[in-house]
Amino acid sequence: MKKLFLMAIAVLALVSCSTTPSERVVTVSDPEFSGFAAKYLEVVDGDYKFITDGREGKITLKLRKKAQPDEPFYSDGFTKFRLNAVGDGGEIYDTGVYGYEASMGEFDKIEDLLTNGEVGDTRSVCFTWMYMAQDDFKDVRNKIYNSATGIELIDKGFKAGIKPEKASSVKEDVAEAGDDYEIIMAEAAMDDADDADSDEVEEQKPAKAKVSSKEIDKFIDKFEKLTDKAIKMYKKSEAGERGTYGKWLELSHEITEMMESAKFDESDMTPSQIQRMLDISNKYHKEVYGTPLY
Repeated sequence: MKKLFLMAIAVLALVSCSTTPSERVVTVSDPEFSGFAAKYLEVVDGDYKFITDGREGKITLKLRKKAQPDEPFYSDGFTKFRLNAVGDGGEIYDTGVYGYEASMGEFDKIEDLLTNGEVGDTRSVCFTWMYMAQDDFKDVRNKIYNSATGIELIDKGFKAGIKPEKASSVKEDVAEAGDDYEIIMAEAAMDDADDADSDEVEEQKPAKAKVSSKEIDKFIDKFEKLTDKAIKMYKKSEAGERGTYGKWLELSHEITEMMESAKFDESDMTPSQIQRMLDISNKYHKEVYGTPLY
């Protein structure tokens, strides 16, 4: 299943973590910092606070520019600036693929400091762990909010050198294509046919059943209705109405199962259908967590 569906599932399949403390203060002094940016930025020493509302985890650091870059650098398009909590003895609390990361907006602050800041300038940057409430992370989140003593930073968003040019992907072309979507997809199909090696006889594979655009629209309609129900149930739960929290979880699990059983992915969808899915997921996140996904 493609990233679009994984994101929708992750947004909706969250559970309570009421046993986790709401904050944890750590004293930071010259923490470990790796990656390109570590040569030019540093964390200002001081006390910082891991906080959580039971659904997301956050920590805001102050970064200071310690030197001007003396080499070209670029952002590779993956706004990956990661923070890990550290315990006694230097134990890294592993949060897996997801963890405390700078969002696109926060990453832009770091890039601005690197590019335009003077030595000594600072920026406050928030790192968010969006999927902290999932049951799989219960042990590690409790360790962080009960036992963390420090942090480490990992920069995977910046690279030294000149950004290499590359041919745009079909997905990038589609994102800009708008009404020319069908033309782009037809050209991509022709390119795929030209690339086939006619000297080799490949094993015939059964073709994937084509899902019509109308069927995809119906799927999205159902996704939107279930999501709206989940939002209403969540708000009732927040207002203290008994029995509604369990119903909210049931709706979230129903949506997750629906997404996992989908017989199509992004390559079968038009740009407007993809955007609609993203808008629905974004609405849910804004209503439940108070902030949009993008």
